[in-house]
Amino acid sequence: MAFAWFPPRERERIAVAILRRSGLGEARAEVEALAWMRQRARPADQAEALAREARVAARLARYGLT
Repeated sequence: MAFAWFPPRERERIAVAILRRSGLGEARAEVEALAWMRQRARPADQAEALAREARVAARLARYGLT
């Protein structure tokens, strides 16, 4: 949501740059960036899902189930 005010093309360029820095090649980074830009879920729903997954992972780790 922090990047919501950027136009779509700029968000895509930022996504490509992030993916390239994480080690993906140019073509793969562009494919992944396009997939990110076309997500249908609301950003708030995605954030909630990520937070829930983090809580589950922490609970699993606490009980040695990782």
